[in-house]
Amino acid sequence: MFNSRRISIFGDSGFSTQSMNFDGTDDSAFNDSNPGVNLFTAHTLSAWFRTTDLATNQCIVTYADDGNRRCGIGLDANNGVESSYYSGGGYSGVANTSVILANTWYHVVATQETSTKALYLNGVAQTGSYSQVIGLGANKMVIGAKDSSGGDGMKGDIDEVALWNVVLTASQIKTLYNDGKTKNAKSVSPAS
Repeated sequence: MFNSRRISIFGDSGFSTQSMNFDGTDDSAFNDSNPGVNLFTAHTLSAWFRTTDLATNQCIVTYADDGNRRCGIGLDANNGVESSYYSGGGYSGVANTSVILANTWYHVVATQETSTKALYLNGVAQTGSYSQVIGLGANKMVIGAKDSSGGDGMKGDIDEVALWNVVLTASQIKTLYNDGKTKNAKSVSPAS
């Protein structure tokens, strides 16, 4: 394994029966305590999701370690997935290179180390152009929306959200994806 700390935000038993469902209007899971991952250093953010609506912008998970450093994973209204980062001076990120389908489970991972960012969809690195469709709220951790009021709310299900204080390797990300089968995020995380 590797020497890091994984913070399990939600989910330990697989997305098939234990996922969180969001209606896209006023739902979110909000945590105002800081998990302790500095967004100016190495980190990985991971989640399983499926959406019922491909025509609206939606946030899967967002994290801010203070008001000026934020990251998130979201869906844009053009059937795309994007990682988004805000550092006080503006947004940057990576987008997927293929469209997604409604009512289909996907695994998404966003990583950043200093200025190097990566996005993986179902274990495959993505290289699409970032369009900054998804905004990020200044709250600490929100699942299913960009902020605690439910803005850019998710319409669908989210499971196995996890945050690491290191950049996972492509091999570790593929292990998380596990060839499309449920994989508990704890199985690739080391002891603290």
